Amino acid sequence: MLVKEQTGVIVIDLKPMLELRNMTPYKLSQLSGIDKDTIYKYVNGQVLYRVDLFNLAKICHILKCELHQIMWYEENGK
Repeated sequence: MLVKEQTGVIVIDLKPMLELRNMTPYKLSQLSGIDKDTIYKYVNGQVLYRVDLFNLAKICHILKCELHQIMWYEENGK
């Protein structure tokens, strides 16, 4: 019997940093050139199976933050 291991998830949460920088998701989209639907997925915590690292770098640059402030790993069940 094959048992599939369960893994945790990578969480991307832009809301706190956007609030800290007094910026809307739409403004971040405009400044970064990242599609607004993608930004809203990051803000609303929707499950994403692929993340563009260049986009994350642009977001960190614009928000003047470190990656760990907008993205982290959570074990299952947390």
